[in-house]
Amino acid sequence: WEDTRAVDASRNADRMDATVASADAQVTNARDAQVLASRDAQALAFRDAQAIDAAGRRLEAAKNADEAVYCLQLLAACQVAPPSLAAWLREGHPGLLHAALCVAGSAVSEQRLPPVEHQLGHERAEIREAALVAGLLQHAPAAFAACEEAALASARSSPLAMQLYAALGGPEEHARLQRQLASERHRGDALFALGFTGNLALVAMLTEFLSDPKQTIAKLAFEAISSIAGCGLHDANLLEPAARAGSAALPP
Repeated sequence: WEDTRAVDASRNADRMDATVASADAQVTNARDAQVLASRDAQALAFRDAQAIDAAGRRLEAAKNADEAVYCLQLLAACQVAPPSLAAWLREGHPGLLHAALCVAGSAVSEQRLPPVEHQLGHERAEIREAALVAGLLQHAPAAFAACEEAALASARSSPLAMQLYAALGGPEEHARLQRQLASERHRGDALFALGFTGNLALVAMLTEFLSDPKQTIAKLAFEAISSIAGCGLHDANLLEPAARAGSAALPP
């Protein structure tokens, strides 16, 4: 009888411990929710430590995809990776996977996460691009090859890939990207991307597009030249002779 009473007492103690733990968890979750609701803007701007800790705990206790996505997005904005990031990168839910890749592409960490490379060929464009950014930041061997392929694709190129390819590449890559200017479909995106090259050797070629009949193309060409050479909007050296002559007659 005494043994039975001892077992019952032990079970009651276990139930009490479980109840207390559950109550503590509910209090913690409520407190974390309150912190996130009131301080997420601060966390975005200042990487608020309390909000970051709360986001990490809420992520692990998330009951649905929307809540987990929110927490991952907050951590991405704060450039903080949760310990469970590798598991989130194996998610099949597109929203969760995209948010996890955004964390991997923004977190200040030298950890290399193999699942990022696997997602470079994902069927959804937004996931491929998030994986591309994360892979390039982590120096994944396959990332730059995927970036080049997406930037130079003839059928459906990626404007983001073009920009990354221009910024990270050298003269040889810039010459390959320049070929996209021959395609009316890709010309605008290619002009914008070439502005990220910092390659002064491209300026002479880009000036040819300043007189393009399409105003959008002419503006994009000027923006690219301005980004490379540091010219201003009213730089007289970039204006056509007639425009320079007309502007000279205007009062200062």
